[in-house]
Amino acid sequence: DLFQYLLKSNKNLLLLFGDFGSGKSTFVRSFSYKLARDHYKDCECPIPFFINLREYRTIKNLIPVISNIFINDGIVVKKIERFFNLLKEGKVLLIMDGFDEMVARVDTIEVAQCLEEVMRLVNNKTKIIITCRTPYFRYQNELIELMSKSIFTQSINKDKIDILELDRFNDVEIQKYMTIILGAKWNEFYKKIKESRNLHTLAERPILLDMIVKTIPNIDPLKTIASQASLYDAYIKQWLERDSW
Repeated sequence: DLFQYLLKSNKNLLLLFGDFGSGKSTFVRSFSYKLARDHYKDCECPIPFFINLREYRTIKNLIPVISNIFINDGIVVKKIERFFNLLKEGKVLLIMDGFDEMVARVDTIEVAQCLEEVMRLVNNKTKIIITCRTPYFRYQNELIELMSKSIFTQSINKDKIDILELDRFNDVEIQKYMTIILGAKWNEFYKKIKESRNLHTLAERPILLDMIVKTIPNIDPLKTIASQASLYDAYIKQWLERDSW
């Protein structure tokens, strides 16, 4: 699994790419929970530290960001330097989710500054995960090239950086999800999805599949859902009617 891969590999930084709705945030949150649970059972397992980058316009200094997270969670930390020492010792795994949503509001220079601040932490034992939407960079190598211009990454071998990309759901995964959520009725509704090419394409993204599964029992998908926008419209209308808004 991902934990064993990170633990055993010589990679320091994992860039997790994925399209909108592919499940990046869900994946890393689930991974954080699993890692925290494993640490509770075995203190040798690293402690996950999750940062939701959507909450920040930019990050030029991680110290106040980390400090504020501790403060907001009611945790008193006398020496924040100890946290960064644990990170460099590989005893804390830093997970930064939504890089593209943070830097979409800044220019290229500030993007480079954000990356520099992250790369400042990288050494032989540091483990960091960053999630980012695939379309943010036209090519994933653009991010690597941008990092290589940092004064902190010039001495870091690019082999220490790895890229993984979440695939969209395939047919088997779509059926498995529908079976879990809809039970015995899954095949009836799956046939409706298969009848619409657009709907089946939308269902390949987990977040949209969830909307479809919650919407399709009460509508005629062939007439109502022809695009992502019409799916949103049908989903919101059903939600408003259900909650009597």
